[in-house]
Amino acid sequence: MERSSGDSSFRVANIIRDRELLEAAKREAAFVMGGANSELSKEEIDRALREMRARWSMSYGLIEVG
Repeated sequence: MERSSGDSSFRVANIIRDRELLEAAKREAAFVMGGANSELSKEEIDRALREMRARWSMSYGLIEVG
């Protein structure tokens, strides 16, 4: 069953409880933003960024400036 974006089970990260997960996410983000490499092509990075921007825009009403 697919969850809607307004699902009440949405949880926000807790900086203490989720420290390890947040640190892993930070490392992964730095790896991706470091640019194309032997594991990740520029096309894959561009596709991921487009998908994230679209999801953030729909979920949080964010717009891109500049």
